Amino acid sequence: MSGKMLVVNSISPELDQLAAALCEAGMLSTYVRPYLYAGRGWEKLLMRTPWVGAALESSLGRRRMPVGLDPARLRPALVMNDFLATAAGRLANKGSRSARALQSELLRRRAPGLARAGARAALQVDGVVGNYGVALPAFKVMQERQGISVLNYPITHHRLTTRVLTEEAERDPGFAGTEAPMNVHRATEALWDEECELADRVLLGSDFARRSFVDEGVPERKLHVVPYGADLDVFQPAPARNHKPDAALRVVFAGQASQRKGISYLLQAAARYDRQLDLTLVGSMPADRAPFRPYEKLFRFVPSLPRERLAELFRQHDVLVLPSLLEGLGMVVIEAMACGLPVIVTPTGPDQVVDDGCEGFVVPVRDPDALCDRLARLHDDADLRRRMGERALARARGLGWAQYRKAASAVVTAGRFPPPSVEVGAA
Repeated sequence: MSGKMLVVNSISPELDQLAAALCEAGMLSTYVRPYLYAGRGWEKLLMRTPWVGAALESSLGRRRMPVGLDPARLRPALVMNDFLATAAGRLANKGSRSARALQSELLRRRAPGLARAGARAALQVDGVVGNYGVALPAFKVMQERQGISVLNYPITHHRLTTRVLTEEAERDPGFAGTEAPMNVHRATEALWDEECELADRVLLGSDFARRSFVDEGVPERKLHVVPYGADLDVFQPAPARNHKPDAALRVVFAGQASQRKGISYLLQAAARYDRQLDLTLVGSMPADRAPFRPYEKLFRFVPSLPRERLAELFRQHDVLVLPSLLEGLGMVVIEAMACGLPVIVTPTGPDQVVDDGCEGFVVPVRDPDALCDRLARLHDDADLRRRMGERALARARGLGWAQYRKAASAVVTAGRFPPPSVEVGAA
């Protein structure tokens, strides 16, 4: 075998990095994914266009071509679908229900379209790395060609996800609308099951995710944990961090404001907190914001930001909180740590890179009181914040994308293809 690989991605950043690593090693044949900003002439023109440029930068423009990826290997799929879905999403955020319906339909079409494009490209390669939900047709081609199939799964096993979110919908029906309806998950479980069955290897971000696959009967020999990374050239600490003892603790949450991320428990903690708190939610909000209204005076919302601006926002805060119920790892945790922030997380994936009491705190899921307690400790003890921030930064410096590229490439090539012929470069 020549070792030529196809990568099929939906929008997972870690696969951008893996595709770049394979490209640097001379092994990447084709990279199929939705729109990726590559600095082409028409893209630069759009970026300079009033209003359009700002809208693009804060949405699709955040998907940047990683270092080492040859644009000639990129096969963008459903680009117009991507742009229309983004435009519809911006209108939906302003309250348009018809735009929200259009966005949902366009996003529904994305996975099947990518999967078909991947199957066509798979006819010319010896192996496939595919993101869950878009890999199955290409894996079937590999089965016929006796090639290798590697499944990237950036979250916990789908059956655990369904169980936990079903339980959450019963516990707090108000926040159930922050997640996709359960019938969407159940309708695609058979597809995800078959992807896991056909995969020779499964790439995961944490031991927590690995255990969820073992519990569902996926053979352990297939499972490989490679923690994600951060762009350490972008996510860097501020020169100095000042915080007066009587000032509000500056807390940031980053990601989709959904119940899987534990958003209701963070808001409950903010409501119970007996000191000054400055809470920022950065990322995306669900269409129905009704469950957030009782808490709307407790936080400010910032829509998704380009990486450089997200790093700047992190440096303006004292701590990141991500009280997730389920994660693959939680990339924003590493990014915040790289900015020198202590973090408060749960033992559901992010604890892969956080030791309780060292880089921050690991608290039980669904526990607003524990969140309040740890926030109070950080508010009252400037030396503790500083020490934890320094340890977080030191830990993050060993979690750059270069480390991920090298380890993930080794999983893909082990035993079937020659090792990469060049040193894997930094992101």
